[in-house]
Formats: sequence, C-alpha cells, structure tokens
Amino acid sequence: VKVTLGRLEDGEKLASGENGNTDKDTGDEAPAVSTASVLGMTVGDLNDETRTKFGIAAEVSGVVITEVAKDSAAAERGIQAGEVITEIAQESVATPKDVMDRIAALKEQGRKNALLMLASKSGELRFVTIRMD
Repeated sequence: VKVTLGRLEDGEKLASGENGNTDKDTGDEAPAVSTASVLGMTVGDLNDETRTKFGIAAEVSGVVITEVAKDSAAAERGIQAGEVITEIAQESVATPKDVMDRIAALKEQGRKNALLMLASKSGELRFVTIRMD
C-alpha cells in the first residue's frame, strides 16, 4: 500500500484554489461590510470600540461575535457574544466579509459543518464545530 502524507491546510487550499484567488481580488471591498449575520451569529469588525465594549485583550485578532441567536446552532455549541473568530477551517479571518466568503466556500465544497477557532476575551483558544444548515 502506497501512502502520501501532507498537511490538511495544503489540501484545502488546493481544493479551493479558485476561491482563494477571488478572495484576494475582492479584498479591496472588505471595508464596506462592517457586520454580517452567519450561522446564527452577528459578527463585526474587531476595532478599539468593540475591544472596549467586550473587554477583549489587545493581542486577540479576528472577527468579534456581537450577537448569538437563542435557538441557533451557535448557541447550542456555547458560543457567546464577545468571543472572537480567529480562523474558519484553518484559514485566518480578519473581516466579516472574510467570514461570509469562507462559509460560502465551505458550503460550495459540500461541507455540512464549519470548524471555527474562537478566542475568548483573554485570548484563550478553543475549537468549535457548527452545523451549516
């Protein structure tokens, strides 16, 4: 039996190669979207105002969760407002548009779940899987 080993990140980048290129092309439009609703969560830019409002440490980067719908998949997984999404499916996110694009790319690939890396207000990291219905 012949086995080829590789990193999962590399395989996902190759599988979504077209999506990666379009993300870079439309990166100039990202500031136009300051909040977005996805998977039962409302996400927004992580700036000085949201850092102060939620008490988020300066070293934490990503997209802040500003609201979580009560009966959503996100609420079932214990996600709370004030947590920060740093990665989705092992790719960093920095704007609400990045989050929307990444979730859309996962749906196009036929994925049923999204793997999120969340940072708490103090910077502690945890992984959460959310159903994408």
